Amino acid sequence: MQSHPGYGLTTKRIWQIYRNAEAGWIQSQCDLFDDIKESDGHLQSLFNGRMDAVAGKEMVIQAGGTDTASQAAAIALAEDIDIDTENFVEFIEHQLSSEFYGPAASEMLWEFGERSSRWFPGRFINVPHRRFCIGEGNELRLVTEHERARGIALLPAKWVVSRGRQSANLARAGALRTATWWAHFKRMSVRDWVIFAAKFGIPHVTGVYEERASDKAKEALTTAVKDIGEGGQAILAETTRILLSELSQRSGDTSSVHPAIIAMSNGEMSKLINGATLNVEGAGAGSYAQASVHQGRSHVKDVAASMRISRAFRSQVAKPYCKFNGFLAAGAKPPKLKIQVVQELDLKTRLALASVLANELGGEIDETQIRDELGLRKPVDEGNTLRGTKKTTPQEGEQDVKE
Repeated sequence: MQSHPGYGLTTKRIWQIYRNAEAGWIQSQCDLFDDIKESDGHLQSLFNGRMDAVAGKEMVIQAGGTDTASQAAAIALAEDIDIDTENFVEFIEHQLSSEFYGPAASEMLWEFGERSSRWFPGRFINVPHRRFCIGEGNELRLVTEHERARGIALLPAKWVVSRGRQSANLARAGALRTATWWAHFKRMSVRDWVIFAAKFGIPHVTGVYEERASDKAKEALTTAVKDIGEGGQAILAETTRILLSELSQRSGDTSSVHPAIIAMSNGEMSKLINGATLNVEGAGAGSYAQASVHQGRSHVKDVAASMRISRAFRSQVAKPYCKFNGFLAAGAKPPKLKIQVVQELDLKTRLALASVLANELGGEIDETQIRDELGLRKPVDEGNTLRGTKKTTPQEGEQDVKE
């Protein structure tokens, strides 16, 4: 059963959880990461954005070499593993989560294809991060009902394991180790801000009367003060009046402290996960040039994440597949998983680059891809065609219509 250490979290409790994780017991740390991520909308958005930036892209299986055996291995693996299925995309997302949690492991269920006569991973089981512990050799071990103390070793060719940034201790490799602190500071600031608003956010109402005011005038003033905010109306004597004092008038503008801490926390989490801030929010001052640089940093992190997953797939999925089915013995190199992570460009710039590639460099362009990206479909029939005014150069061997 999952615990919720994020409830009533304190700074001291975070240190205790981190120390236990460094000793090998990462269950509470993983539960804490889940709680923090769930309760912070900004952090959740950053997490999902990183997943979509890689797992949401087109993926293809490519040959590991130019030889015939490598080509055959890639074709066979592409036939046996459908990378467009929900299960495979969820597998990629789970492996990507290692950037945040430290380690991430998925179990492969190998099946034998009756038609292909090949062994292949028919399904990937993404085991929750909390189900593991870390051994003395900094290796990931599965905690089972019979081995709760030390866990069991993960069998090769049975598991796919991705790791976050290199660290002397695997428990410290995830980005959520750092993000938790900023999320915690943000949570405390929001809590204090709510308390502050409840106590001082409502204007202070003061009823003032002169000494010569009558008892009837004082009673009307008292009723009017009580009715403030209730939509009531009152007729007061000239000897009485109501004063509304704002917080800034009473104690200065202290309400900007909490928003500043929250904004700083959000900014630090954005820099931690995306490498920049201007590609997430536009609250701060920044030029178009700065935004472009920040977008470039985020793209670098996306490419690096896709490369880590591709390497894990090749070494832990494709290589055992080739070994079990005799492709390695034939000299084949394990196939690669290519994730199409490209720099985000506006549609006009992308179309201009495609035009340069095709018209000036003589490259080949996939028309379907261009139409999909621009949102332009092919004409339904000849009578529904809108033709451009730009003339096309007759191809070699074709006769010009005017001739």
